[in-house]
Amino acid sequence: MLQRWKTLFSGEVLAGLFLTGLGTLILLLALSWDYTSDTGPGPGFLPVWLGIVILSLSSLLIFTTLRKRLASNIATRESANNPTRSYMIWFAIMVGAALLTTLGFYVTFALLTAFLVLVMEKRSVRVAVAVAAGGAVGFYLIFSLALRVPLPSGPWGF
Repeated sequence: MLQRWKTLFSGEVLAGLFLTGLGTLILLLALSWDYTSDTGPGPGFLPVWLGIVILSLSSLLIFTTLRKRLASNIATRESANNPTRSYMIWFAIMVGAALLTTLGFYVTFALLTAFLVLVMEKRSVRVAVAVAAGGAVGFYLIFSLALRVPLPSGPWGF
């Protein structure tokens, strides 16, 4: 019985509950602002989606923590004292930021995503290309077509 309460009030669950409250607060406050304006997204657009994303991810965190103890699997998979993966990811993000104006957002995002999936997550090339292309197309559909927000473009015009 005591172990069940320890699991219920573990750090992950408490963080998830805190984030659920934060996401709810952000969403409720953002709903009082205009979602759109005459020129595009209004002041409430980003906070509404931020609240929805925070609520979704915090719910997922709570569910997965209560469903299955992932902390022991993560600790055994990789040493917590080895920051090499973190350094590699930060370096890849910095290289992506440097290439953003040269290659454009969509190509840079696709390359960064492919690197993270292929090298960091050790997935197949097919999966890496699919995730990278899907992410880039998703950003294009949302920002360029739906919202008409210009993102940095490269020499190819996208």
